[in-house]
Amino acid sequence: MISVKTKVNVWDNKFSVPALVKYEKEAYKKYLIECGVYINDDDDDNDDQPIQSTSNSVTSSSIFKSRFEPLSHEDSKRVTHILTSPDKGETLIEKFNTPVKKKWVKTLNDGEWLNDEVINFCMCMLQERDDEMCDQSNHMYNPSRVPSHYYSSFFMTRLIDNENGEYNYANVKRWSKKFNVFHMDKIFCPINLGNVHWTLLVIYMCEKEIVYYDSMGGCGTKYVEGALKYLEDESAKLGINTFCSDEWELISTNIRVPQQQNGCDCGVFTIMYADFITDNLPLDFSQEHVTLFRKKICANILKGRVGYPI
Repeated sequence: MISVKTKVNVWDNKFSVPALVKYEKEAYKKYLIECGVYINDDDDDNDDQPIQSTSNSVTSSSIFKSRFEPLSHEDSKRVTHILTSPDKGETLIEKFNTPVKKKWVKTLNDGEWLNDEVINFCMCMLQERDDEMCDQSNHMYNPSRVPSHYYSSFFMTRLIDNENGEYNYANVKRWSKKFNVFHMDKIFCPINLGNVHWTLLVIYMCEKEIVYYDSMGGCGTKYVEGALKYLEDESAKLGINTFCSDEWELISTNIRVPQQQNGCDCGVFTIMYADFITDNLPLDFSQEHVTLFRKKICANILKGRVGYPI
């Protein structure tokens, strides 16, 4: 039986409490300190105070801060209109071979459970941004970034939660025909648990870790074990003789990541886990940010892309 360990996430190596914060200013401040940015604590009210830091730290902190910035007036007005106006069967945008229906986007209203279409469109937007940042010919190119891959929710459904309820590699064998999983930095796998709950599994290829993120504290044993078996089968398909499953660590973050405080926001947490992890940001957000995140996700979908700085 493979052992699934629990592990604290990011800052928990230094902080004994889960990464749940009450105020985004404090969250941002902690991250600046983690980045090596100097902040003068003698005057907390002076937000215009100059920050001394290396360029990498400034870039990282600005990327983190961008997750919490409010929508522009124009974006806010458009999002409010879409979320409050009646659905008449409209298609709001068509991209990634997906016509995005208004009824799907309206699940981003507070209190609504997100469906596969919203989750998967967000994964496609993150994939597009990652591809652009790894493309030397693109203005967004980041030479230090290693490509990642973002599967849709149907990947895990086909691999594990299929009609037989058993692991079935044949169902997904061709899903990686256009890329090599062992050349990736991370593999993202959103998981739809019986149409009642969303979680996220991330395979960290370089670290040889498979990590399960659940906003309700589940351990996801069958998924991390299934993901390891998937890597074994992929290595066999590619003729890689050096793959050793004993070198991999299977991790459940348990409650040590941001947790939802209701029964409907799991999809938002799943999207934001992936959103933060794609840029290696600390998962330092909480339930109080969900309304903002829902609106920002909606704004991104309406534009068809993720607009964070690089």
